[in-house]
Amino acid sequence: VLGGSHQSIGTEADDASQAFLLKELRYEFPEARFLAEEECQGPDLILNNNLARIREPGDVFIIDSVDGTAGAYRERFDWSVVVNWMQDGQHKGGAIFAPDIRNGFLVVGDKDNGVFLQEGKQDYHNPVRSVTVMERPRKKSTVIFGVDVLKRLPFHRFEHEVANAVETAVVAGSCGLGVAMVAAGRAEAIVQPHQWPWDWASATIIESAGGKAQYYHYRLGDLNPVKVPDLESYNRSDRTKQGGLGFIAGAPELVDWLWEKLQDNWNK
Repeated sequence: VLGGSHQSIGTEADDASQAFLLKELRYEFPEARFLAEEECQGPDLILNNNLARIREPGDVFIIDSVDGTAGAYRERFDWSVVVNWMQDGQHKGGAIFAPDIRNGFLVVGDKDNGVFLQEGKQDYHNPVRSVTVMERPRKKSTVIFGVDVLKRLPFHRFEHEVANAVETAVVAGSCGLGVAMVAAGRAEAIVQPHQWPWDWASATIIESAGGKAQYYHYRLGDLNPVKVPDLESYNRSDRTKQGGLGFIAGAPELVDWLWEKLQDNWNK
C-alpha cells in the first residue's frame, strides 16, 4: 500500500497498471490526451488547471487502472480495470476488464457499434458475442449499489425502498465491474452517488448496450439532473462539493423508476 485514506487506498499495482496502460495507449494514439486517476506526468495529461482540454478535438482516454483496489489488495474478485474513451469532446464508450471473473471478463463497446463480451481465454470455446442491457419486471430485477451509497445519508431511505421492491439489491466494490455486469445483462441497473470521472464515464458503455444513463449532482445539497457533463464533473479535487457526478444506468424503465424514487426520498 502506497497511501491514501483508509477507504481509498493506493498500491504499487495501481501505479504499475496505469503506467502500462499509458505506455500502450500513447503508442497507439500518439495525439491523444489522458485523464488518469494516479499521479503521473506528461504534457498530454488533463488536470484541474486545464480541464477545458477535455472538450478539444481528438481522442481522450479516462483511466482507472485498478477500480476496487481494496478488493484486489485483499485478493477478492470484485475489481476491474477501466478505460473510457472520448472523441471530439463526446463520450463514446470504453472497455472494462475483470481478471478474476471466469478467467477474464471483458466488456468492450461504443455508441456506434454496440457492446461485446469476452469471457475466459480468447479461443473458439469462448467466442466474443454481442450483449445488451436487459429489461425485466421490477420484481425480477437486480439493482447494484455503488459502495459509497452506504456512506451517503440522503440515499438511505431510497436504498430501503428499492431493496424491498426488486428481486435483489447488492453492493459492488468496483464501479466498473457493476457497469460491466449491467451492460452484459447480468443485472438490470446500477446506482452510484458522486464518483470521479473515471467512474461515472463508464456509464456510457451501458448506453452503448441499449440502456439509459441518468446523471445528476448534489454539489450544493440539492439533487440536480445533468444532461451534459460540465467541466466541474471532471474535477479531481472534491467529488462531493466541487465536481464529480452520480448516475443511475441500466434498463430504461427501471432507471426512470429509480430516478423518481431517489428524488422522492432525497430530502425526507
